Amino acid sequence: MRKLGVWLAVSLIILSTFAFAFSNFGVDYEKLNFNHFSFNHSEGKNESIEIETHDAEEREITQLPDVAVISLTWSNPIPSDGTIVTIYAQVKNVGEIEVKDSIQCAFYIDGEQIIKHSISCLDRNDTKVLQAEIRPEPGVHTIRFMVDCEDAIWEANETNNVMLSEMSVEYPNLVVKNLDYYPKLYSDGEKVTFFVELENKGFETTRTFLVSFYLDGERASTKPIQGMSSGGDAVISFECVLAGGAHFVRVEADSNNDIIEYNETDNMESILIECEMPDLYIEKGVIQDANLVDGMETTIEVKLINAGGATYSTFFVDMYVDGKKAGSKGLYGLGNRTIEVLVYNWTVEGGVHDIGFVVDSSDSVKERCEWNNYYYLNTSISYPDLEVSEIEIPSMSPADGEVINISVAITNIGDGATSARFLSILYVDGKATDYEYVNGLEVMERKYVQFTWLGESGMHDILVVVNGERVVKENAYWNNEGYYRIEVLRPDLEIVSAFYAPEEPAIGENVTISVIVKNNGPGYTIRGVPIDLYTKGIKLGSMQIPSLPEGSQTTVIFSYISKGGVQPIKIIIDRLNEFKESNESNNEFSI
Repeated sequence: MRKLGVWLAVSLIILSTFAFAFSNFGVDYEKLNFNHFSFNHSEGKNESIEIETHDAEEREITQLPDVAVISLTWSNPIPSDGTIVTIYAQVKNVGEIEVKDSIQCAFYIDGEQIIKHSISCLDRNDTKVLQAEIRPEPGVHTIRFMVDCEDAIWEANETNNVMLSEMSVEYPNLVVKNLDYYPKLYSDGEKVTFFVELENKGFETTRTFLVSFYLDGERASTKPIQGMSSGGDAVISFECVLAGGAHFVRVEADSNNDIIEYNETDNMESILIECEMPDLYIEKGVIQDANLVDGMETTIEVKLINAGGATYSTFFVDMYVDGKKAGSKGLYGLGNRTIEVLVYNWTVEGGVHDIGFVVDSSDSVKERCEWNNYYYLNTSISYPDLEVSEIEIPSMSPADGEVINISVAITNIGDGATSARFLSILYVDGKATDYEYVNGLEVMERKYVQFTWLGESGMHDILVVVNGERVVKENAYWNNEGYYRIEVLRPDLEIVSAFYAPEEPAIGENVTISVIVKNNGPGYTIRGVPIDLYTKGIKLGSMQIPSLPEGSQTTVIFSYISKGGVQPIKIIIDRLNEFKESNESNNEFSI
């Protein structure tokens, strides 16, 4: 339609030109005879415009470009599979005028466009070479190049815009010639190397392909091969740690089907290999000490046997006591028909115990028999029974601040002894204040534990807990605690009197204030109690009241430099209430 529009425009211009000429040169329109005026239109194109008159000769407009494909070649006349081939297309403007508009050119392979180029400003008789790169697969391919593929310009000849040619790429043929392994006599857990021999019985391929190794149907390893020439070969190897028993091994060349071959049936090879499976079990287990006591360290020996083929696999033999893992031994393989003695340590506890051993609990070794991997022992140890028999405090009237000794008797009244080291803790008013360890007790043996506590005035609850962490397994725990209640009598410190000296001090004169403090009882403290002196909220001094037995008194003397006149004074005992007294209301005095 674009070309038809161009020719219609040209026709209108020509007619306008004729009309202008006739009008200017006095042409008689009535004498002008248009014998013939026609548009020759073939397949949507205006090939010519003819105007006939009595005196005009026939004319034809032929001033058109003509872009032709004059050659189609490629860099490698006999390309191999996967080789990069450059295709060259040469175009030439064989028309009468230049190409001013941009035109599109395209390369096609087997009907599919692979690249498009743009050409513009191609003068008459000018040539251009366009190119495209491909990596052809085996087979016969149709290469086509088309100029002005979008039919953008009008040309003198539209039949020379396309050129076709065939490209032939020969097929490779990858073959697995041989599959072998070493060592021939291997054992469970041993590393085996497989050797694969490949050959290309077809034509060259430069494509990378994969060779895959399969063990018992599962892909175990893959290696890439960077192409192979015609008649070329290669040997590659795979390593694998094999378990005992039979295994199906398969190798496949071009396992991802990256290469098109003329024979796809000879890419694989397989073999069946086998070695004797091991058989691990414990024949016997022995506790080394005949007389077992709670808390003692003993050993257990077990005899491990491999009644089958050798194994190079690492495996463990685990010991369990009452369902809990108590030990483990690792072995780096075991020869065929071999015995290994394993020794485990065990801290004995009172009670009945199930001691079990599990061989290869993680199934690292594939055995011909798996049910015999378990072995059990049963043992019974008499329980101890720890009792807090008595609590004794020597001082019946302790003072506040006194270090109080507490003696506790612990007795094993059970049927069995214990050699375990257990803990005894002293609690005062729910707070742990001291602890001691006890190193085992024979049956009916009694040991004394000494605790100390810095006494505080008031009523206190004493609690002693033995074996609170249950290190020793006993047949009863209710008697592991002992209770005691103790009272430390409270003092009552009172300011009886206080006076100045001198009574009317002058400015800068030294003033002393004597304070008489009495302990009204009933208890006393051996700790120094703070007493502070204030005037108008400002602390003038601080002293310590020494230990005062019940009914005794002492004088505390303060001194300061007078600022003139009598100042109001306040005296306070135990301002922070750190000491508990029977009467807290008489701790202040003012003068």
